[in-house]
Amino acid sequence: MCRLLLAYIPDSDTDRAEVLRKFLELAEVGKVPSGTSAGHHDGWGIATYARGTLLRYVRSKESAATSSARDKEFFLVATHKPDVILAHVRKMSVG
Repeated sequence: MCRLLLAYIPDSDTDRAEVLRKFLELAEVGKVPSGTSAGHHDGWGIATYARGTLLRYVRSKESAATSSARDKEFFLVATHKPDVILAHVRKMSVG
């Protein structure tokens, strides 16, 4: 089970890192099927685009809630101000 964010942000004043922080709260407390632990701790990824060109693509098997790479990526998103952000958090499931 995964959660996916696709954001189109043409406004350069939008705090993109804050958009991602709010989305990645799902890594800690995201809704999951009954009987399973809360959150999506089994990986995350992000791809960013500006004017149709891929800027960055990163994925990790760590939880986004504790990933050492996450803060660097958020900084780069805030700095580069992409107009498209695709982010993903993952919870392993069967079926």
